[in-house]
Amino acid sequence: MSWNHLAPNRPPRRFRWRVRLDANRIVTGSTTADCIAEAHTLQSWGNGYLFGAHGVMIKLRYRRDGGTGIDTGILRLERPSSWISDDFEVACTPWAENEAILDMAGAQLLVDADCNDWTIIFTSGRLYLNGVEVLDGADPMFPASAGPFSISGSGYDSRLNIASHSGSTDEVVVSFGSAPCSDSEPNFDREIAWNSRGGWQHHDGSGFVSEPVLYDLSFGAPSYLGDCRCDVNLIASLAYFDTWDVRLAGELTDSQIRTLAPPITCEGPPGPPITFDPVHNVRRNYGASRVRAEIVSVTHGIQAWQRNGQACCANSGVLSGGDCRTVTDSDLDVLTRSTYEKYTDRFLGESWCTPSGGDIICKPVEKCRSRKRLWTEWPETGPCAGGGAGNVHSVAAADGLRHYVYGIT
Repeated sequence: MSWNHLAPNRPPRRFRWRVRLDANRIVTGSTTADCIAEAHTLQSWGNGYLFGAHGVMIKLRYRRDGGTGIDTGILRLERPSSWISDDFEVACTPWAENEAILDMAGAQLLVDADCNDWTIIFTSGRLYLNGVEVLDGADPMFPASAGPFSISGSGYDSRLNIASHSGSTDEVVVSFGSAPCSDSEPNFDREIAWNSRGGWQHHDGSGFVSEPVLYDLSFGAPSYLGDCRCDVNLIASLAYFDTWDVRLAGELTDSQIRTLAPPITCEGPPGPPITFDPVHNVRRNYGASRVRAEIVSVTHGIQAWQRNGQACCANSGVLSGGDCRTVTDSDLDVLTRSTYEKYTDRFLGESWCTPSGGDIICKPVEKCRSRKRLWTEWPETGPCAGGGAGNVHSVAAADGLRHYVYGIT
C-alpha cells in the first residue's frame, strides 16, 4: 500500500493543493440579491476543519453586490489563528478563470501510539495566483521565526485526515408571500454557472506526482414518495482524472416573472360571484446546486463503504422528514473509491392577485419545494493496532476499518 498524502509518522514531504474557478453570471431586472460563486480546496489532518483553529483552505470567491452592482473577486487563504491572527486575501478578476496553488514543504504529521495526540509540522509555504507568487514564508505564511512551525492537538481521527474540493453558489431563503404582486416585487432574473477544479499532489524528489482516484457515479437518488410539481433538474456534476484534477460544475437559477392574466371569477357562497379583472400572475423559480468531492487515492486501502440516496418533495413548499424517501446500499470493492457530495434544491411558487397585491380568494398561492441528495460514507473508526500510529491506516485497511467520506446529489 502506498501512502502519499499526510500519512502519520512518515518522513517530511512537500505537497501542494490547488483550486481553479471559472464562473459567469447574468442579472436582468431589479433584484437586491447578491450573486456569489465560490470554490475551495482544504486539507485537514485528523480533526474536522474548523475556521481559525484547524486545517488550511484556499478559496476563490466572486461576488456581484445586489445593492451596488459592483463585482469583486477574492483569493483567500485560511489557516489556524495560532500561526498568524489575520487570514490572507488578495484581489483577483471576478467572473473569470483564476487558479490558486498552495505549496507547502516539510509537511509531517506525527501521531502517538494511542492515535490521540497529533502534531503537524511545516517548514515553509508559498501561495500562487495564476502562476504569480503572492505570499511566501516571510510575508507571512508562517510566523517570521526561523525553523519549522508546528501545531498540536488531540483526538486524532483517521477519517478526518483528508483533502476535499467544493464548489457552490449563494443559497437563499426564498420568500414568497400570499400575494407578491405589488410594485415592490419586480421582475428579475439572475443566473450563475460555475466550473471548478481542485486537488493535491506530492513531490517525489524529481517533481510533483498525482495519484489515481476513482469515484462511483452510478448511484442516484430514489423516486419521490408522491407526485412532485417541482422536480429538481439542475447541473451538479463531477468528472475526474487523478488527485490533482477533480472537476465540479453547478448552477443557480432565480427568477420572478409577473404577467397580466385572464380575468378570474370566484363563485359563492357566501355572496354572489366576484370577477377579478385585471389579474396579475407571479411565478418564482429558484434552484441551486453545490458539489463536494473528498479526494483519496485508490491506494488508500479502504474497501468497505456505504451509499445513501434521498429525494424529498413537498407541494406545500415546506419540507419535513415525512416528505423524504431514503435508500441505502452497502458495497465492498477491491479499490478505494473517493466520495462526492451533490445537493440540489428547487422552489416553485405561483400566485394570482390584483395589481395592488390583493388576494384572488379562489386562487390560493401554490408552492413546491424539492431536494435531492446522495452521500457515501465510511462511518466507523477503530483502534490503533500492531505497530501503533505508524501503521494506523494500513492496519485499518487490513482490519476492514472504514475511512469516512461523504457526498450529495
